[in-house]
Amino acid sequence: MKKSLLKKYSLECKKYILLTLHRPANVDDSGKLKEILQAVIKAEENIIFPVHPRTKKQINKITNDLKNLKNFSNIKLIKPVAYTEMVILEKNAKKICTDSGGVQKEAYWLKIPCITLLESQGWPELHDDGWNLLVGTNFAKIRDGIKKFNPQKKQKKHFGDGDASRKIIRILKRYFMIYD
Repeated sequence: MKKSLLKKYSLECKKYILLTLHRPANVDDSGKLKEILQAVIKAEENIIFPVHPRTKKQINKITNDLKNLKNFSNIKLIKPVAYTEMVILEKNAKKICTDSGGVQKEAYWLKIPCITLLESQGWPELHDDGWNLLVGTNFAKIRDGIKKFNPQKKQKKHFGDGDASRKIIRILKRYFMIYD
């Protein structure tokens, strides 16, 4: 599925930035939306942008036509994708720019650098760990983050070690006195 999805959108693994935008604070404010889009376009990286319906509506208001964004060869606007496709796009991205709390956390789990397009951090442990860069909607910070943000630190296990299901099964077996 990975190869066919990347092929469908003419993407190469680790050679694109995934952009997601949907928060009212970013997309309902035309100034902030323009600032984000201009910074991403000027970063001169290949961008894949699954456009959320509320974001599409706001982009149409500020540009009168999504085709204006399509004139930039480095940005590919696509319809929203299913969750499994989104995870594939996240996992194979070079970096992720997002205002989504869920995408921030998924980027961390997948060890993909995440540039957060919010004014405050919903997951401070990701930022403190060095894998999440908080830039808000500032043009220069977004562009610089895309160009320069490359975390190298080993991640801490803020959300567990991936062994929760085994631990739960062990507890349930003891509780119900099930022996292998």
